[in-house]
Amino acid sequence: MTDDSIKAKAKASLDHRKIFELEWEFEFTEDNIGITAKLSNILADAWISLCFVWTYATDYVMVQYNDFGKACAAFEKHWLTIQH
Repeated sequence: MTDDSIKAKAKASLDHRKIFELEWEFEFTEDNIGITAKLSNILADAWISLCFVWTYATDYVMVQYNDFGKACAAFEKHWLTIQH
């Protein structure tokens, strides 16, 4: 997995949360296990709580509306591309 292999699109808010739609640019293999842990650790280090939702075609991570700016900064600081 490369530093730019995951992209997140900032989506509409839901209740008091903002949603990131995750785009994967790789096929899942044993080398790619741990994506959820990496994303979780990035937000945990910034003291941001999250909720993951996985579907067949698309994955989402939700953060509190007030933490959205911090989450964008934390992701961008590490390697994640954010599209607004």
